[in-house]
Amino acid sequence: MEPGTSTALPTPPLPPDGAPRWDTKLLVACAVLGLPANAFTLWLTGWRLRGRGLATFIFSLAASDFLFLSNSLLQIWSVANDHRWPLDTHWCRLHQFLYALGYYSSLFLLAAISLDRCLLVAVPFCASWWPR
Repeated sequence: MEPGTSTALPTPPLPPDGAPRWDTKLLVACAVLGLPANAFTLWLTGWRLRGRGLATFIFSLAASDFLFLSNSLLQIWSVANDHRWPLDTHWCRLHQFLYALGYYSSLFLLAAISLDRCLLVAVPFCASWWPR
């Protein structure tokens, strides 16, 4: 390529004002599908499968996912307003804290479930005395 020349890709056109962008649509789809599914999982594992080994992990994971998705409703509101936060600073800090809490607790619980399942497969003889 010769110096001074560039083959820059054309920038995609911006959506018209007021039209929902792809990130808003994705967040809405995740919230619409995820909130009822996690609510059903909370009901099923919390009231139907009380205290059974894996059900405790699944209940905790569904609770943290529900927290994350319910907090993403505020994120949708912010994205729909061109990433401008419509509330004051205290609500912004609370939103960021709950968003991070739901996200990282979900990751931790997925790692804990994976470790539990791995140990049950790798060391099956210890499963009889492993606390459940």
